[in-house]
Amino acid sequence: MKISSVLVTLAAVSASLLASSTALAEGKDRARVRGGVAVAGGVLTAPEAEVAMGTGGVQGQVGVQINDVVGLYWVPQIDLGLGSGMGGVNLSTAIMVDISPIDFISIGAGPDLGFFAGIGDDGAAAGANYGGRFRFAVHPFVSEGKNHRRQAFTLAADLRVLAGATLATNTGGTTGFVMQPMLTAGWTAY
Repeated sequence: MKISSVLVTLAAVSASLLASSTALAEGKDRARVRGGVAVAGGVLTAPEAEVAMGTGGVQGQVGVQINDVVGLYWVPQIDLGLGSGMGGVNLSTAIMVDISPIDFISIGAGPDLGFFAGIGDDGAAAGANYGGRFRFAVHPFVSEGKNHRRQAFTLAADLRVLAGATLATNTGGTTGFVMQPMLTAGWTAY
């Protein structure tokens, strides 16, 4: 699946969600700015390359909360990774569609794109990967302000499922499957 077809699909889904949610929105439940920041920790693993490293970093959220139920936002993230004899940096970005059936829970998914660079005992590697990000979030402490804007302490479990290519290593390029499960804790305004 090409990145362009994923982006076209996301645009079509976003447009239909926006149209349907606008038709459903009543009174004070209207579009508003969505934002947030969180710390993230997890594991980046590439089973085919027999690589696994612990990661820690920070992620943000910038977008629109279309109504109380549907949000659309961009998630930039930077992680540092450390593993057995290796270390590196991972930059990722995702566009998420988020559904909040109740104030205290939200579920999201969307396309994800990442870039990494690392160095270790066996040499250096760099590359790009693409795929999807899935999120389940719990908001244990929520306060609601005017215009239904909510602010919350957020705990979330994210899973990045990716394919991609290693662009440069001392052993040549490879293509493989990458997963990054992680936990996040932070603040969200939605």
